[in-house]
Amino acid sequence: MTELRAVVEAAGKIFFKHFDASNAEERIYVGLGTGKTVSRFLEDISKSETLKGQEMRIFPTSSDTLLLILNLKLNAVVENLLSLGQSRLGFHIDGYDTVITRGEDKYVALIKGGGGALTLEKLVLSHCEAGKACFIGVSSKKRSAGDGKGVVSIPLEILPEAMAGVQRSLELRKMQVTLRASSGGKAGPVVTDNGLWLLDAQMSFDESTDWITIEQDLQAIPGVLCCGIFAESCREREAVVLVGEEDGSVSRLCSHNI
Repeated sequence: MTELRAVVEAAGKIFFKHFDASNAEERIYVGLGTGKTVSRFLEDISKSETLKGQEMRIFPTSSDTLLLILNLKLNAVVENLLSLGQSRLGFHIDGYDTVITRGEDKYVALIKGGGGALTLEKLVLSHCEAGKACFIGVSSKKRSAGDGKGVVSIPLEILPEAMAGVQRSLELRKMQVTLRASSGGKAGPVVTDNGLWLLDAQMSFDESTDWITIEQDLQAIPGVLCCGIFAESCREREAVVLVGEEDGSVSRLCSHNI
């Protein structure tokens, strides 16, 4: 896939630009999201000679990412998330399910949570230094806020006991709600690394949609641990979004709210 290869290479260049490879004493604090694009990024940097002599301190956001780190035998120390507040992350890399764009070079929101790790992804992002968070994906996941009305699915991680109340609150907001079910061998709902359930709520949007207000509103529903809209959080961290295009080029988007 040309666009995926291009965007992963572009993210790698940004990553290596932040660190001096000649300084063997430097510790690299990195936040890692979850998903296929992050996996591809990790596989690429694991082959690089640039990191030789440097030890990364990694904050993974899921058991999947942790297992990948171990399988790749990276020269890395996996940090406990309890120690997040002791230092700012020098880099955070993650993917997205959908990016809502405005104009040619701006985005208004990212939608995340397809892999079920949205809560820890938002937590780790909040500890990244401003301007050093990078989200990567491909053009097929890009949606324009200026194309009239659209529909997008918003993941929410919820307490199982709050299922009925959260569903009722979302339906009052004119959202269609589905409990995410497991596929494969396990019956019943998807259970996250936090032991919680996932709802997917479909909502309509247009160019007037206030994504930050919606993010705050959904987060405030009792029983919701995390909402999969990343608007306010990305604006605060001045996150950059890289989009791999079909022709192999890479578009760079910054937050419309900055």
